Amino acid sequence: MANVSCIFSLCGLLVFPSIDTKAATGVVLWGNAQWGEIEADGTLTGSVTMMEFYGLNAAGAGAAKLAQDVYGTLPALSTSGDIVELGYFASDAAGTPSAVAGDLFLGNHWIPLTSTTRIGMLSNGADPDENAAGRILPTATQFTSGSNIAKTNYAVDDYKRQDTNPYSGATLSDVVAKLDEADGAGDAFLAMRFYDVNPASSSGEQGALSSGTSRYNTITNPAWKWNATSDSPTHVSMYIHDPASSNSNANYEMELDSDDYSGVKIGSGSSPVNTLGTGDDATIRTATITYRTGALTLAGHTIVSNLDNAVSDADITGDAGTPYDLTVLAASAGADATADYTYSGVISNKTNIHKVGAGTQEFTGAINTTGFLSIDEGALDLKPGSNLT
Repeated sequence: MANVSCIFSLCGLLVFPSIDTKAATGVVLWGNAQWGEIEADGTLTGSVTMMEFYGLNAAGAGAAKLAQDVYGTLPALSTSGDIVELGYFASDAAGTPSAVAGDLFLGNHWIPLTSTTRIGMLSNGADPDENAAGRILPTATQFTSGSNIAKTNYAVDDYKRQDTNPYSGATLSDVVAKLDEADGAGDAFLAMRFYDVNPASSSGEQGALSSGTSRYNTITNPAWKWNATSDSPTHVSMYIHDPASSNSNANYEMELDSDDYSGVKIGSGSSPVNTLGTGDDATIRTATITYRTGALTLAGHTIVSNLDNAVSDADITGDAGTPYDLTVLAASAGADATADYTYSGVISNKTNIHKVGAGTQEFTGAINTTGFLSIDEGALDLKPGSNLT
């Protein structure tokens, strides 16, 4: 890659900038691949095809790479690309880490550690290998104990992005303290969540997330673990392609893997979701889960994950004329297997409910639908006393 002299030595090895040691810090290196591994043709060192990230249009077809940041006169950012967050799963709103090695999606709360990081964002100048659609580019985010600011590209002033309290439910300093505590007690597992902010557009300004419209997916790996902040921190390496294993992307896990659910419908079209890639060596991953923070009105076949009151207990309203599919993913199969996800909202109108994923989904509200109910994986608990019609 071009223009990365502040990051690399002449021999191509990663050299980390000096870090202020007056306070305990920690740095997470995350993205598609390590700096210097991306070739001019977009492949990785060793002629490896890089994994890229896609979205589907509103109809559920027409896959396109997620939009990248667009720059004017450098380093000025003209338009913001699709959002990608560094974060983790927690068991409560305070941010207590909950994922474990055998269940990386365990937890009803997603805790973002960044909020302004985007697809294709530059780290150090005009480099077409960096500023590309569909890529979570290599970047470094610094956290400081007691601070509420996460600094991405912290060593390069022109391209630095600072996120103050990126999670609305707690201060960043409290969240970092939770991660430090979990690391001391065992492990705190991290993940990356990528969004198709606006399925109607694959270029230009993507703006803010929109409940019921934006879509997302989450990628993680059992090797992605937080290291506690300290005066002499050990950097966390979260690269999808690991140069130590010839840039293999093995062992990653997706919240919703298109390969596993190729028959699930999405959008207003009649065809099922595109099957993008095959097996563990897939080079394309897709944002397919509907982002939901409140009431949801179905305008097409829809996938939801973590259907839990911790996110929202607001109602889901189907169409009065078209029987759209609502695919409910319970990705976690945690220790409390009787009720991993509990939802008390009302699901109504012509809605077909498909339950997928290894976890247990519990419905305690009214299911007022003329559609059908299909339990394809895991378990569905219709709590006694519920109003089922």
